[in-house]
Amino acid sequence: MNGTPSLSGFPERSLDAIVMAGGINTRELYPGYQPGYKALIELGGKPFIRHVLDALEGSRCVRQIGIVGSEPDLRPVVGPDYRIAPSGDTPLVSIANGLELFADAPLVLVATGDLAMLRPELVDDFVARCGARDAGTYPEKLFISVVPEDAFTGVYAACKKGLNRFRGAAVCHGNLFVATPSLTRNEEVMGRLNAIYAARKNALTSAMAFGIGLGLAYAFGVHFLHILTLERIAKMASNRFGFSFLPVICPDPRIAIDIDEAADYEIATQVLGAQPAAADGGK
Repeated sequence: MNGTPSLSGFPERSLDAIVMAGGINTRELYPGYQPGYKALIELGGKPFIRHVLDALEGSRCVRQIGIVGSEPDLRPVVGPDYRIAPSGDTPLVSIANGLELFADAPLVLVATGDLAMLRPELVDDFVARCGARDAGTYPEKLFISVVPEDAFTGVYAACKKGLNRFRGAAVCHGNLFVATPSLTRNEEVMGRLNAIYAARKNALTSAMAFGIGLGLAYAFGVHFLHILTLERIAKMASNRFGFSFLPVICPDPRIAIDIDEAADYEIATQVLGAQPAAADGGK
């Protein structure tokens, strides 16, 4: 591939992708900010979602791109070239709606619409890491990006992320995923994942949403004693729900920084060398 990194089993232009663009931010990101769709907040002269779409379109692995969110608000910004699915009542229902755009695909890449620092090489690196790891024995799979604590250095040190402290690794969740579309048709899995997502800001509450057995294993083996590894907990979750739950460690903090705090916005402004948005941005 002329010196470019391998995608580790994923042929070029083989993955369809969806961008989750229905989230609303109510926190003040800069003076004069007005609450609105996170994906439409401007930075560096273009909305967050345009940064994400540019990264996906520049990736060697992405084929088609769909978007989840409000079509009347998104269409004037993204143009006519993308299918748009509506948001659901919960984030997981929204993801399910997006995955249905590519229901026959074996795997679909999922990105959030507020990853303004996402770049094509970060997408390709994540996909390559997915392809390089053991994908488990279950036909349905969920690859989840996680970023280690020690990646947050330099300008990124100001970003405060909730960490899960496993034996040998402290990590936070990233905002890139690869999933089997049929996974969202499993009602038990969707119910649990909705509960886990709702509690994502609190690691212990999130773990208990997996069920009492797995929750207690996390509480004592990870949260309090730090004696269980990330891979061990992932295998326990896989066996509990009957799909391959696959954490993928990525060394770049940019995939973990979804911009919903003023500090995140400041970091992105510095990294991109951009001017802050005008006071009426984000409306």
